[in-house]
Amino acid sequence: AEPDTLEMARSIAVCRLLMPAMNIQAPPNLSPYDHRLLLNAGLNDWGGISPLTRDYVNPEAPWPHVTALAETCRREGSTLKPRLPIYDAFVDRPGFVDAALVPRVRAHQAAMGVSSC
Repeated sequence: AEPDTLEMARSIAVCRLLMPAMNIQAPPNLSPYDHRLLLNAGLNDWGGISPLTRDYVNPEAPWPHVTALAETCRREGSTLKPRLPIYDAFVDRPGFVDAALVPRVRAHQAAMGVSSC
């Protein structure tokens, strides 16, 4: 069975306690009524959401409206920001990103910021 909302929140909270510096991600479209709960449980990354495309993995679950999600994040003390599919900490790891691409990745990250919500 799929986890219910409380199981998701408990799992996120335990992850946050065990790994305080880790990025903890959950897709907002699979818990459309529970964004505040998940944020307060310790979530800090909504994953890849798009105002332009549907969720190809879960096409039955539409993405939340980005403006509404940003407002929920703001009310809970976070800021929704775009990010690349790679976290800052991994850009300079040997072998993770081709060295020739690192300057371009860094330029995109500087222009976009990093997701904190």
